[in-house]
Amino acid sequence: MQNRLPLPHTFPNSDDSNDDSDTSPMASKIITTFTGPLTATAIEAWLGQCEDGFAIYASTKMEKAPDLSIETKIQLAGTNMQEPIMAAWWNAGRTDFLKLTSWETFEKQI
Repeated sequence: MQNRLPLPHTFPNSDDSNDDSDTSPMASKIITTFTGPLTATAIEAWLGQCEDGFAIYASTKMEKAPDLSIETKIQLAGTNMQEPIMAAWWNAGRTDFLKLTSWETFEKQI
């Protein structure tokens, strides 16, 4: 009989006690956090990753799961802006950004 190692009580990265970000668990599962650098190339790449995340969510969600509204997409992106200057920009314009009527309009604001 082989000796078995005990199973861990948590999965890797399941302990959020060292995570000091303000992102919601849902946000981190759909899109990645933007931490910089604050360059056009990095921002464009991150926006592309956001769009990919939205597309993956739409194609794999359960039938009863809600579609992501424009407001939700913008809010997910905004709450994942952790680069300090970008986070301040989000916080300053959050109310106005959430009133936008398309994701593309939000992208242009960035």
